Amino acid sequence: MSDKKATYASFKNSEAVSLSAESYYQARTKCFAAEPRCKPLMFDQDYHMHLWTDSMGDWKQIFNVTVTSASGRQTTCYGTDGNMFATYYGSSSRWHPQYNGTICRDGKVGAEIATTLQADLDATGEEKAICRSAVAVGWIRATHHYCDGPLGANQFPRRQLMTDPNVDQETAYPGFYYPGFEDAASNNTFLMLCQPEIQVGEATVLVDKTGNLKEPARDLAPDQDQSSQALDKYFSNDGAELMSRSSLFIFRTLQPRWHNDTFASEFIHYFMNRAEGSLRLTDPNMPLPTFADVETPMNQAYSRLFAIWLGVNRELLFVPANNTTTPQVSGIVITPEERLLFVTPLFIISECILSIYIIVSLIVYLRRPGRYLARMPTSLAAIIALFASSAAVKDLRGTAHMTNKEREKYLKELGCRR
Repeated sequence: MSDKKATYASFKNSEAVSLSAESYYQARTKCFAAEPRCKPLMFDQDYHMHLWTDSMGDWKQIFNVTVTSASGRQTTCYGTDGNMFATYYGSSSRWHPQYNGTICRDGKVGAEIATTLQADLDATGEEKAICRSAVAVGWIRATHHYCDGPLGANQFPRRQLMTDPNVDQETAYPGFYYPGFEDAASNNTFLMLCQPEIQVGEATVLVDKTGNLKEPARDLAPDQDQSSQALDKYFSNDGAELMSRSSLFIFRTLQPRWHNDTFASEFIHYFMNRAEGSLRLTDPNMPLPTFADVETPMNQAYSRLFAIWLGVNRELLFVPANNTTTPQVSGIVITPEERLLFVTPLFIISECILSIYIIVSLIVYLRRPGRYLARMPTSLAAIIALFASSAAVKDLRGTAHMTNKEREKYLKELGCRR
């Protein structure tokens, strides 16, 4: 079980219970997440990157980073592929096969950096572990004129001269040893160092009977003890080795190159663009990103990728559960019940009847008569109560033998009205 933030330990009911398709399990289980823990680096202080030396000296001088461990020990680390920076970012990238030997990238260009780190061959075990625990992620903005110069697009004669030890390059092409190449500098390169760290805690999850999350986990709470001894009981190897293996997958390089479009040349930069919701981090026409620009996208992209990686490889990385050592977790079974039956045809009929009632009520109210009876003529008692105390009884005394016309004439002479 995984979501955008963490992977959650699976659980099952200890008793055989027949559940419907709409039933869910809710329990508080272990969650495993990771943070990249990145920090910005200062050019030529925390790291060195001088791409123009790719054909002149040791590849270790092209790119190296100073990594500080939790104990405060500093170690110089290098890219896992030592020649990667010379091949894909250095001046020799002008003739790299990815450009088919003739295609150049002129004008404003960008490049992305993502590499795991390694120590020197003669380093101690502790130094090697420190380097394996860190990765370098960066961005470069430059303006190149790779296709300018006396050779134009014909790169191969120049390449042959550079590989010929009998030809002095500076004498053959004075001033064009690295034509049109802009080297890395503090104003066009930003690099940050990430030392991922795993966190174990507990969370409340809601899953269906197949084990899929039905909603984001709630109430995530990390454990107080995050030491390596506390983490070792969950994984088949120690936590440091686990993070090193995850970095090899998440930060693996994709043969990066200079580009003049907005497409990321590295996996992690692509997912950072997805988290950011824009392409500005890989757009060579945009300013060089700062740490404030990339911190949140990196945290979101890395947390999600680590959760996916851990969930996919859970059978290989987690210690198998057994009935004797695996702790029991308490949970509940949620089964929705249908309390209200909704039938569409009956609903339509009910609405029509209510509409008719409303229309009739409006008509009766608007078209009501203007005269009112003092008493309802429903019984003799009501009529008697109306006229008992009235003088009309005296006025009509002796008119019982009269016809209707005679009575109307008599009342008209009295000046009375009905």
